[in-house]
Amino acid sequence: MSDALARVKQLAEGAQERYLALETAASAGVVRWEWADFDLVSFRPAFFEIGRYARGKRLSAEPRPPVSGAVGYGFDEQGRIIVERHQVEFPGQYEDVFHVYEPGWITSLRYAYGADKRWMNVDGYRLGPHGVVEWAGVSSYDVSHYARSDEG
Repeated sequence: MSDALARVKQLAEGAQERYLALETAASAGVVRWEWADFDLVSFRPAFFEIGRYARGKRLSAEPRPPVSGAVGYGFDEQGRIIVERHQVEFPGQYEDVFHVYEPGWITSLRYAYGADKRWMNVDGYRLGPHGVVEWAGVSSYDVSHYARSDEG
């Protein structure tokens, strides 16, 4: 098993307990929001190409009433996306994705909408000189792993 996959599996074990701390840190760290009608960015290599998805279009503000599929990106003062809010059809409820940055690594933790904020998946991205060189993901139903052979 790769180090990245082992690391993500370990992070997934404590993902449910981390929600409140992640949400608190993101709320304190966001300096601006940008909204789109679908995903604009993804750390996953070739996410748009493999899924044959068109990138979303920017919106002037958060859709009201909510539009299922709309995404809000919360940026920190360094210009990094630290939280994504994926709208669902229910007002005031979102799927939350928190991004935690470390040197050479990004952890993304996704939580379901609803009061219990159940964890959905944890992804880890090892970074090289030109971007993501390895991605590992764990959910309640799947394990994924991708690695570039040339290290970026």
